[in-house]
Amino acid sequence: MPLPSIGPAARVAPARRPGSGRVTGQAGDGRKKLLLAALVVFGAASLACAYASSAGMLIAARAALGVSAAFLMPLSLAVLPVLFTPQERPRALGIWVTATAASFPIGPIVGGWLLDTSGGARYSSSTCP
Repeated sequence: MPLPSIGPAARVAPARRPGSGRVTGQAGDGRKKLLLAALVVFGAASLACAYASSAGMLIAARAALGVSAAFLMPLSLAVLPVLFTPQERPRALGIWVTATAASFPIGPIVGGWLLDTSGGARYSSSTCP
């Protein structure tokens, strides 16, 4: 059985003109709203983690953190082509990649330091955006 070609999938994908505008809540562009909603959920879940009074509440808040973070990473990258001109995009992408790559080793180090020095509540509230 032959593999399907990518042609039909490319025709189904929505077309977008390069440089068609900034993320300003354009009709049909839900990236901004979804990104803002994910940020709000992430912040609320971070505060819920900081002030959780039981293990169940902490687990539920951490689950909400995971779901919202799963939206934040790809959406933060998806808005770059809309926010920046074609000339600015390589620099913006470089900054995004550098910040993301730096956060992987720095996050656990800072988190461990916060846990050692002040306890769990300060550590959980440090993840608020």
